[in-house]
Amino acid sequence: MFAYRNALYVWGGTSSTGEIFDTKLYRLDLSGKISSGMLKWEVVKPKKMSPSAREEHAGVLYKGCYYITGGNNSQNGGALKDLWCLDMSTLKWSCLKNGPLERHNHKMWASQGKLYVLGGSTLDRNCPDLYGNTFTVDDFRSEEHTSELQSR
Repeated sequence: MFAYRNALYVWGGTSSTGEIFDTKLYRLDLSGKISSGMLKWEVVKPKKMSPSAREEHAGVLYKGCYYITGGNNSQNGGALKDLWCLDMSTLKWSCLKNGPLERHNHKMWASQGKLYVLGGSTLDRNCPDLYGNTFTVDDFRSEEHTSELQSR
């Protein structure tokens, strides 16, 4: 979930039963409607392609764009390592690149033209074992996206 221009947005996740993966972008308009109690979620339709459904991804709003990376889709192959950008002014998704490692349950933030990714879980056996078949990612990554991030 993230806030942008008097609204809350939610993208991705699963149903309460864990059976349905969602790719819809939901918006809750907060401009002047809180006191009247007229809050209602609506589906916003992005233009063209969009990321595959997932849960446990990381997202950050930076300079008018919402970035997501990684996550998990157990119905469609497991952990993901892609990086997507939703330009909030045009509502157009674009795929930027793949990350170095499939991961989920990680954190991401942006500052000074860079995205930062920390930790998470993976199925990569080269990472230290945490429990069962999931392994801990103990790295800290910085991705320079100067052209994408600063041009927005």
